[in-house]
Amino acid sequence: MARDRGQVAIEYLGFLPVLLIVAMAAVQLGLIAYTAQQA
Repeated sequence: MARDRGQVAIEYLGFLPVLLIVAMAAVQLGLIAYTAQQA
């Protein structure tokens, strides 16, 4: 059981950078849209 949990943790760690990149991209797009509306 403990080994399965470790496997899941590793999968989450591999997924985390992708999630961060997507989040950063979303923030950037939001800022761009906001700036475009302000202009």
